Amino acid sequence: GQGAAEHMEVGQRCVVDGNTGEIAFLGSDLPDLPSGMWVGVVYDQPVGKNDGTIKGKKYFKCQKNHGHLVRPDKVKVLYAETALLGRKATAGHASRSHALNDNYMENFHAAYALLSGETPEAAKQQVAKTTQGAARMSALESIGKLTTQLETLSIWSTRASWKSGPENAEGTLLDLSDRPNTCISVWGGEAVIGSTDHALYGIDLVKQRKSRTLYTKTHGHTEWVTCVSHTADGRVLSGGMDGKLCLWNKAGAQCSDLQGHSASISDMKAVQSDGGGNFAFTSSYDKTVCVWDLSKHASRALASSLKGHSAPVLCMAVAETSSLVSGDRDGVAMLWDVEANKSRRIPGHGGHITSLAWLDGNTFLVGAQDGKVKVWDVREERFIHQIAAHVTQQGSGAVGNIVVRRTSPNMATTDVVTAGADCRVQVLDARSGFQPRFTFTEHKVHLVTCSMYKLSSTSRTSYTLSPWLEVSFLVELVTECCSPTT
Repeated sequence: GQGAAEHMEVGQRCVVDGNTGEIAFLGSDLPDLPSGMWVGVVYDQPVGKNDGTIKGKKYFKCQKNHGHLVRPDKVKVLYAETALLGRKATAGHASRSHALNDNYMENFHAAYALLSGETPEAAKQQVAKTTQGAARMSALESIGKLTTQLETLSIWSTRASWKSGPENAEGTLLDLSDRPNTCISVWGGEAVIGSTDHALYGIDLVKQRKSRTLYTKTHGHTEWVTCVSHTADGRVLSGGMDGKLCLWNKAGAQCSDLQGHSASISDMKAVQSDGGGNFAFTSSYDKTVCVWDLSKHASRALASSLKGHSAPVLCMAVAETSSLVSGDRDGVAMLWDVEANKSRRIPGHGGHITSLAWLDGNTFLVGAQDGKVKVWDVREERFIHQIAAHVTQQGSGAVGNIVVRRTSPNMATTDVVTAGADCRVQVLDARSGFQPRFTFTEHKVHLVTCSMYKLSSTSRTSYTLSPWLEVSFLVELVTECCSPTT
């Protein structure tokens, strides 16, 4: 009993005789009770013996019939780490919310394992898998059932204008799905749009009609599509909440599955090396970044799995095929040299890192949840600028996207465009210390992504994704405005 109690702490979740609860008291040699260690447990349900009062003495506080004083050998702690980890997370910034979620899932899976009759050792192994970011299909399936209900409800909560279509009726309105669209990639004459119905849709931009559906009974995603990108040779790479990457052929609806992540895919970048090779970088909620050689067979495509983040990776930016930066929910950026197998942690951001972009080969920009953009100099190994791009007297909004504008590949950068959750688009002049050149306030909902297009007076092309993505033109700037409906 004494040995078991040494590993217990007040606040830990536990199970006693099949009943879940929380340790509220630890003590030994209590008056009027047999000698030795005692553990006070507060049950989740009224299956206890008291309210924390034993023979007239109050040892801990709880509701009537929720308290129980037991020996340590009767108590099964649900995880080895202290439950106070989750409590400390709630006291900090919102960027630590994933720690509380990890803690909760450890509790859930360990309790489920114990109640189903697994040994404590087996339960501990299940917890270890959870903390390492392994996806659980049972959880994904239950999420799928829940989101089906949420999606049905959310259709009625969208803005009326989004139901009826864009204000500008020019162009062709394509009704692709009854579920929200989440991502888009344009290459040549094709646009590919990912959806929460698990499919992707190819659009022929010349004929302005749907050309193919990237989903079959044997090929495709089993959860929401979260990101999509065309490769340099015209293939389509997609990622989903199922943790799977699908590499689709140029035509048709067949794909190869790339296995390397164990949780939802958050971002991807497809690039071409100087030698003409096709590579892809992907980030995930499993806290890793993967590098893929798309010229190889799917079973051998994983070139490297970069580990160093302690929180889900939300975004990344690629400078060259061997240099990239990634950002996570802890507010930590990681600078990677893939060829040299080196990395550097760059903390100090307010909340989640929400956007990243390279200014040039030696400088990159970091946007965070606090509405600020910081500029990191790789050679000097420090931040050289901080811009309150989306901070106002009314508050701040997360920097949803950063786009760098170059007039030509060989010319110096002129503008940096940021889109924020404060509903504003900022155009910053990089050559004058990132002073604002323009501020656009036309959007009425928060912005999470933007793209820039050169528009001529004779040719204009626009893409509207309803109900999630709304596109409007601002001279040479096109911002894709995303407002989640759930």
